[in-house]
Amino acid sequence: MGPISRLYATGEITYDLLTALGMLFSGLDGDGEHDEAERIGDVVAYIAAVGERPPVTGWVRKL
Repeated sequence: MGPISRLYATGEITYDLLTALGMLFSGLDGDGEHDEAERIGDVVAYIAAVGERPPVTGWVRKL
């Protein structure tokens, strides 16, 4: 499971997630998907501010 899938499935935030989202941001921006890239950029900024966290118990129920 990749870092983005792990965030979705468990709420876990890792440095690998920051890297993966940064690459996604660059790809979207390069493809002209500027609004979507901006949303991903907001997530990257949030993750950079809060740092890593382990999986969250009951995460799926919170979705």
